Amino acid sequence: MLVLHTDTDVFCGKESAVAIGNFDGLHIGHMRLINELTDCARKASLQSVIFTFNPHPRAALVSETAPHNLAPGTEFSLILTPPEREFILSGAGIDVLLEYNFAALADLTPEDFVRDVLAARLRCREVFVGCEHRFGRGKTGDSALLKALGRKYGFNVHVVPNLTADGVKVSSSAIRRLVAERRFEDARRLLGRPYFVMGRVEHGRQMGRKLGFPTVNILPPPAKLLPPNGVYLTATAVKGQMYQSLTNIGFSPTFENAGHKLESHLVNFSGNVYGETVTIYFLKWLRDEVKFNSSDELAAQLRDDLSRVLYDGAVIATVRATGE
Repeated sequence: MLVLHTDTDVFCGKESAVAIGNFDGLHIGHMRLINELTDCARKASLQSVIFTFNPHPRAALVSETAPHNLAPGTEFSLILTPPEREFILSGAGIDVLLEYNFAALADLTPEDFVRDVLAARLRCREVFVGCEHRFGRGKTGDSALLKALGRKYGFNVHVVPNLTADGVKVSSSAIRRLVAERRFEDARRLLGRPYFVMGRVEHGRQMGRKLGFPTVNILPPPAKLLPPNGVYLTATAVKGQMYQSLTNIGFSPTFENAGHKLESHLVNFSGNVYGETVTIYFLKWLRDEVKFNSSDELAAQLRDDLSRVLYDGAVIATVRATGE
């Protein structure tokens, strides 16, 4: 999959089938649209293109230094960061992932966008959008206008209806709410995979190691949607292997000046993974963060937490099948 981050003429001479959207989460509704795109592109011998944005149009309005875990509705966070989105799409059979800076398009009228970008630059012959898709300056374009412009500029428009799961409309906003409520199994049904956080392992204070519970520490981008502070049952992928894990999100209140962090203790794992990228899949909430009177009390609680981490190997197999 070719990943492009800027305006480009690389498509000259190549006709394409294009799916347009924010695709935050790449949930089962998004994936249905993408499967229709790739099927159409294959049958028509077209280049399959995902046309999306980086940064997300809504995220661009939020400070990059906004703190995690604000009250729901007070900030916009990404279900998938751009690298996580690329990770999922790399296995979806897409030829090109094109990430535009929304600011470069914000002042284009709907027809300007269709004429100059879709028709001239991408040479699209098939366009796929969700039924609520809006485009152009002030979001004045809708699917009806896109179809009319498609007839004018020589491409077909496919409008994919919303999807429901267990009576719930599949949407990014619904998934954000479920993650905020720690309802990971419900979120998994809408996503088609466990909710995950991907990041590079950083050096920590090694407080866990001193307690006998060494951890891997990652620092997610500020825009990443994190579950609320607390302790979670997770599965963590490291160097192609999956491990049962216990993950803490928060400030480690037992220790002073710990800072906000995400750290996981991996069961039956040893080794140096500093600088490696790991993926942490969230399965179940165990408890809130607690400030203990001593490190001995904390260690005792961690041993109790760890006794609840050990679960059937089928869970690992399910995470591996749906998450990697």
